[in-house]
Amino acid sequence: MPAYQCAYCGVVADATDDHIPAKTFFGGALDAPLRSVKACAACNQGASLDDEYLRDTILMRSEERRV
Repeated sequence: MPAYQCAYCGVVADATDDHIPAKTFFGGALDAPLRSVKACAACNQGASLDDEYLRDTILMRSEERRV
């Protein structure tokens, strides 16, 4: 993996693509490519956990309104 500057913390290291918006919001049903930024593994993992939390919170809130 080539080294890039992380878009979040600025460290130069091996980087992964952090998709914006996160793929988790689409449940695998999206065929179009998403925009992405280069992120170090630590920042990308942290962002992934935040994305999952936000997705789950939105889904729970929508279920509460249906009941």
